[in-house]
Amino acid sequence: MVRTTEMLLRCPDIHTQEDEMIIGQTLANSPGIGLVEVDYRTGEVHAVTANQDGGVDLIQRLSDAGYPPIAS
Repeated sequence: MVRTTEMLLRCPDIHTQEDEMIIGQTLANSPGIGLVEVDYRTGEVHAVTANQDGGVDLIQRLSDAGYPPIAS
């Protein structure tokens, strides 16, 4: 079984359904990233990654797309 990391990230730059769609498309083609749920009302991204980096790649991809997460 592949070990996964479940992450809940707060991204204050998420405001609209378009932002939700952009993030979904950005992460959909990312190797190792499985489940992705974006809530534009709360600005939260819930994702499951099988990457061994503890979510570093996920955070970098969000930042590169213009939605850097902040510490909770």
